[in-house]
Amino acid sequence: MENKYKFLVVFYFTLFIVTGCEIKPSAPSNAVEENFQAIFPQVAMGDSFQLNVVADETTPTPNSEIRLSIINKSTHFISFPPDSDVKLFVLKDSEWVEVRNKITYSGLLQLYPQGTLLKDTRISRVHPILDDNMMDNEKEEILLRIVMVGEIVEEDVYTGELVGAYVDVFLVP
Repeated sequence: MENKYKFLVVFYFTLFIVTGCEIKPSAPSNAVEENFQAIFPQVAMGDSFQLNVVADETTPTPNSEIRLSIINKSTHFISFPPDSDVKLFVLKDSEWVEVRNKITYSGLLQLYPQGTLLKDTRISRVHPILDDNMMDNEKEEILLRIVMVGEIVEEDVYTGELVGAYVDVFLVP
């Protein structure tokens, strides 16, 4: 009987180590990613610029402000119009649902080509507004996808080529 308890203790300890001590929500499935791409069919995602969450000591929570760094990885200017540069989505029942942003942007955001000192990176922020039906289970993390879409500019001429990037953030209730 004592060997059985030792086995169970060793088994659970091993399981604890193997799972990384914490079970995180899984990454979106291929079907979910295809649904996301359908929202932005004409946008080349992730090739021209990079979107990152600026790390600080706090964990993002629903309805908290999140700081972002936007880094131009291309040799072109990228322009972001204030009315459409940032979109926020949450994953709800395998569908991407757009949520409102508490922050209103004004003016044109423009990233200089990669390597332009102090001008190829910008800091921005978002503040998602999640209503009660977005938080069905207050104990589960909420997947927030922050998306930015801009347009390539060459020699002061807008090319019509749309580029985008996104970053996924797990909001902890």
